[in-house]
Amino acid sequence: MNSVFTYLNKKFKELSDIYEVQYIDIYDIFSENPAYVSATNIYPSEQGMEAIGSQVIVTINNATLKSS
Repeated sequence: MNSVFTYLNKKFKELSDIYEVQYIDIYDIFSENPAYVSATNIYPSEQGMEAIGSQVIVTINNATLKSS
């Protein structure tokens, strides 16, 4: 299953480069923290959603600092 996610992350990153949008890779966050996935293994848990939000904030802050 990890190879599928690795492949998809690579393709999403390629697409983000083509369309000039920011790609936020959350795979590592979730692979290191099983509690971030809900019991159904489909959706993020509440902790997982908070982790995604934190990563979005970090990415926005980094982009803002680069442009200033």
